[in-house]
Amino acid sequence: MSFTSRLLRMASLLLAVFAGQLSYAFNITTPVTGPVDTSTTGGVLNEDGDHTVSNEGSVTVDGTPAAPGAVVIIDHSDTRNVVIDGPITVNDRSEDEITDFDANNAIGVLVGDGAPVSGDITFGSLSHITLVDDKPPADEDGDEYVDGIYNDSGVYVAGSFAQDDGRIGVYVPQNLTGDLIALNGARVTVTSDNGGERFTVMSQDMPEDRAIIGVSLAANNPYFALEVGSRSEFGGDTEIISGGASLRVNF
Repeated sequence: MSFTSRLLRMASLLLAVFAGQLSYAFNITTPVTGPVDTSTTGGVLNEDGDHTVSNEGSVTVDGTPAAPGAVVIIDHSDTRNVVIDGPITVNDRSEDEITDFDANNAIGVLVGDGAPVSGDITFGSLSHITLVDDKPPADEDGDEYVDGIYNDSGVYVAGSFAQDDGRIGVYVPQNLTGDLIALNGARVTVTSDNGGERFTVMSQDMPEDRAIIGVSLAANNPYFALEVGSRSEFGGDTEIISGGASLRVNF
């Protein structure tokens, strides 16, 4: 084999290697409108060799994506870390409030699509995962109390406060060899199936090896609005757990 032929062969092998790397990486630094995954989305790993949605990037979809129904799918076969530090959103209504989208059974982040995943998954301070129902409540009988909503077909549904159900913020159906890590300000907000509840999980790092983890649940109907929450602060030799509740009655 001539020297020129060897150079061409080496170049072909290098291109194949780089093409393989491009086929299973993403480093999202700008807004993206459509689902992404770590096994087929074209792109490159970040400087640390991680799959990344940076704090300048975001992933947004209108309605539930095609199967498996997730906005971000973590399904790479090698051992790689994933860092999500931007908003992940499923819209169930257009910004102009004209078009409704089917958001039933939508998933924000799916960890493992049919096979286990290896690597740490970190949710940064700007990783706000949001799957909420934006149907405005309606006062059909004019008694100044909301009674239900109009569904996607324009039909009034009494006693209902959400069009879509089955939404999940972060779903881990497969084994994960690694850690799920939530940093300062990480947040997941999902509307419950009846629309009267929003479940939010947040975390916050503190100096001197201390951390705060909080969970809140808000529920409402035409007559009252209730919010309860719990907060834990731990680190060193101490642990503080506190809670609170608020109730608003509509007259």
